[in-house]
Amino acid sequence: MNDIILSIIIPVYNAQNNIKKLVESFRLFKYRKQLEVICVDDGSSDKSYEILASLNEEYLRVIPQEHRGVSAARNTGLTVASGRYITFVDADDEVAIDVFENVMKKAIVKDSDITIFGIRDIFYKNNEKISEHDNFSEDANYNERNFFLKIGEILNKDILYSPCNKIYKNAIIKEHKIAFDERCSIGEDMLFNLSYFHYIQSVQMVADYAYLYRHEVLNESGSSRYHDNYQEIVMKIYEELNALLKIKNVYEENKVDMHIFLLRKISASLNNAFTKNSVLSKKDKKRFIAGLYSDQRIVEALEDKQVTMKEIDQKMLVWLHRRHFKNCIYFLYSIRHLK
Repeated sequence: MNDIILSIIIPVYNAQNNIKKLVESFRLFKYRKQLEVICVDDGSSDKSYEILASLNEEYLRVIPQEHRGVSAARNTGLTVASGRYITFVDADDEVAIDVFENVMKKAIVKDSDITIFGIRDIFYKNNEKISEHDNFSEDANYNERNFFLKIGEILNKDILYSPCNKIYKNAIIKEHKIAFDERCSIGEDMLFNLSYFHYIQSVQMVADYAYLYRHEVLNESGSSRYHDNYQEIVMKIYEELNALLKIKNVYEENKVDMHIFLLRKISASLNNAFTKNSVLSKKDKKRFIAGLYSDQRIVEALEDKQVTMKEIDQKMLVWLHRRHFKNCIYFLYSIRHLK
């Protein structure tokens, strides 16, 4: 009989500075005798694999593979995971072990199909912590119907994207062959979660901030990576969400929140188009802005009078979008990315 309660899957790529500390931190985990930490080295070119191979933790399992990306590494972990439950950790982040023990205890007792807990964002500059921020979380239990009635509201609190603040049931993943889309370089986390959400009947949320998400604040010369398929992925996620809501018969109840979600993501898509690393010309950027208004899904969201944005900059941007002030939008996003 398998006595592994939890499988923690860690994709590792060039993480030699952090991976030893992360793996050894689970020595303090109460359930370590029933734990497996699966580190999938995704073709690291540094000493990550050698460091992992030198560790003697009983719970550690190291799997090397050629470099195929984070989704492929996670999928490799999923194929060998034997725990009753599964969670994910990124190699450059940390877990508050004592807090996570409490989360895990609640997950075992309640045995919900998914347990969602808090993420604490920790911001570093030049390797020094400069600030931290707790994302939304709550103590709540939902049956299937009640969760999906509220999913739009929860979605806009930004806690449904990551796989790292969730405890999944291995049986559900294996039965329905749920995996990360290895073709995606962005959005793969949310697409995985949406696939999983199709099969859940119970949800537990725990207001404990067990996952410590490390953000490196870029220097003035730094810039976000440009993704040429960002808008395509945004609309794919939006379509998958709407399909899920219709299957669960809660589309109308979540419609306004879905429109808010879409408009927030359009703003993110524009930021991607205007980032310093963008390959788009001035003409391309203006064409991209104009193209937004030919998409009926975006037009519908903009015309929804019940949509109100919380942040001041979002309010202003939606006001401009609704009036199709394309040149103003171009100017504002250009200014935003001058630094």
